[in-house]
Amino acid sequence: MSEQNYLSSSEFDAVFANCRRYWLNYGREIKRDGDVTLYRSGVDHSQLNGVMRIVGEDIDALVQESLHSLAGIPSLWWIGADSHPAALDEVARHGGKLARKVPVYAIRLNELPTAPIPDEISIEEVTTESEVLKWIECYAPSMGVAASEIGKLEQIEDNFEGRARFYRRFAAKVGGRMVGTSAFLESDGVAGIYLCSTAPEFRRKGIATLLTLRAAQAGLDQGLSLATLQASSSGEPVYQRLGFRKVAEYDVMRF
Repeated sequence: MSEQNYLSSSEFDAVFANCRRYWLNYGREIKRDGDVTLYRSGVDHSQLNGVMRIVGEDIDALVQESLHSLAGIPSLWWIGADSHPAALDEVARHGGKLARKVPVYAIRLNELPTAPIPDEISIEEVTTESEVLKWIECYAPSMGVAASEIGKLEQIEDNFEGRARFYRRFAAKVGGRMVGTSAFLESDGVAGIYLCSTAPEFRRKGIATLLTLRAAQAGLDQGLSLATLQASSSGEPVYQRLGFRKVAEYDVMRF
C-alpha cells in the first residue's frame, strides 16, 4: 500500500526529480530534459535507455519524437506521478506494453536502523579508476548487461555528473573480492540510492542491507534528511525491513 502522505508535496516531487537526475547521466548519446525527460546511453540494455517523464501538452508528438530518438535500441519508459496524466494511455496507444511496476520507496534518514558489519565483510568507497572498472564488472551481471558493453558503461561513469559530494560509489568485499555495489546521488535535497547489487553466491548474507545503509549514510554525511530508491522485486524485502516506505509507483512500459 502506498504511503504518499509520508512525504510533503515538495518532498514527493524531489524524490522523482532525484530519479530523473540519476538516469539522465546515462544520456551518453542523447540527453533531453524539459517537456520530455529522455536518455540514450547506447548500451544494449533496456534499462539504460529510456523515457523518465512526459509533461508537455502535445503527448502524441512527444511520444513519436521519443520513439524516433530511441529507435534501434532497447528502452524502457517510466511513467509515474511526475508525468502528464494522459501519458500512460498515449504510450499504450502507440503500442507500449506494461513491462512491470516499479515501487518508489523513501525513508527519513533519522529513522534508519544500524547493522553491524561482520569481520569477513568490508564496505569501502570506490574512488580509483581501476576500482571503478571492477565495480562496473561487479554490478553488470546482476543487471544482465553483457560483458561486451562494459566499455560503454566505463565511459558513462567517467562523465557522470557530480563528483565526491554529489555522487559516490560503494562496494562490499569478501576476502578482497568485490561482491556487491551501491551508489549515492545527492540532488534536489534528497539522497538517491542506486545500483544496489550482490553477486548471486553472496546473497542472503546481509550484504545488500550493509550497502544500502552505507549509501544512506552518505546522505547523512551531507546533512540530508530524506533518502529514496526504486526497488526490484528481490530488493524490496530488504528495504522494507530497513523501514523504507512505498510512496509511489512507476508503470514501466516497453515497445
